[in-house]
Amino acid sequence: MALTTDLVAGSVPPQKAGATSGLSTTCSDLGISLGIAIIGSVGAAAREAFTGGLNVAAACSAVIAATAALVRLRHVPPVKAPTS
Repeated sequence: MALTTDLVAGSVPPQKAGATSGLSTTCSDLGISLGIAIIGSVGAAAREAFTGGLNVAAACSAVIAATAALVRLRHVPPVKAPTS
């Protein structure tokens, strides 16, 4: 960051160094703010996608488990009640 500011300020005449430094700082602050906003937005969309995918996977697993139980248990004979 200091190197970039030094390069920008060193490439203009001394009369414009103040304006250049201000512009460099403003651009840097804008870039940081925009980066945080974009990463935050992507993170929120990723969380929503993860949650949605997890719900779909859980629903599919429940359907598969229920179907497997019905298919397997259909062939099991009923248990007779004990006689006393």
